[in-house]
Amino acid sequence: MKSKWSWKLLPLLIALTTFGAERPAKPNIVLMLIDDLGWQDVSCYDIDEPSPYETPHVDALAKRGVLFRDAYSPAPTCAPSRCAILAGQHPARLQKTHVKGGQPPKPRNAARDRLIDPWYRGGLPVTETTVAEVLRDHGYRTGHSGKWHVAINHNSYPKPTDHGFDITVHGRGVNSKMKPHRLTEFATGNTDDPYQLDANGFPKDSVTEGAISFMSDAKAQPFFLYYATWLVHYPIQSRSKALLEKYCQKLGVPFPTNPDGWPLDGQRNPYYCAMVEMVDYYVGQLVTYLETTDDPRWPGHKLIDNTYI
Repeated sequence: MKSKWSWKLLPLLIALTTFGAERPAKPNIVLMLIDDLGWQDVSCYDIDEPSPYETPHVDALAKRGVLFRDAYSPAPTCAPSRCAILAGQHPARLQKTHVKGGQPPKPRNAARDRLIDPWYRGGLPVTETTVAEVLRDHGYRTGHSGKWHVAINHNSYPKPTDHGFDITVHGRGVNSKMKPHRLTEFATGNTDDPYQLDANGFPKDSVTEGAISFMSDAKAQPFFLYYATWLVHYPIQSRSKALLEKYCQKLGVPFPTNPDGWPLDGQRNPYYCAMVEMVDYYVGQLVTYLETTDDPRWPGHKLIDNTYI
């Protein structure tokens, strides 16, 4: 006779087996690089005067992780920093010390300048080993979404797939230039709007959607995501009219009527404030995906439980 207890114990044994599975040895890695974001442009580094920027998602990451009080950038500009991060070397060793390159050095003003910039390469050579190549060789699925710019420009050779990335999602996303000027082409709720406002009133961003799509496709194996936003780089604009209005009110400035320029310096630019909150929201979307998605490699857990950000 079969014991009735065997059937009662079976679900318990399955549950214990599921939740007792060991953590996968290779954690997922999400590397986020926000273009041109100043270290005092997030609330968690508010040390001089009250910051107008609202960055709850970045602040939450800082609270849960490590907040650096003494850190240095390898370079103050775009391409050299990106090359240094990807290749793990100082920009000077990579001969990438300027935003552009691949041309003979010359003084900017021959009549005034006695010094010239050193020669610099047009791009990161494919002979340089990147973190994506190393991780791919160790069984990781590698993906890039957003800005690249380790060459003369964003779209020139070498591309992400030449430097170890299996997948790349190009395009500026929500940071595409508004035409004819930045007081037009605000995002709407229309379904045919490529920047359609979501339920929280934020514009759709193809860079963020591409990053989430990559994680969704790659989650069955360890993955490395390089999420490189175009925000908050020029053009300084906000596809969200509501966010622009919000920061005009918060800063006590009138809603702009002239699309050219902005007369107030420093942190009193409502366009820029809106961009900062927008990119913070997109960071939150990535984190939310990790927090709410089951980890197929670690049953009973979410992706966030075995992901370094």
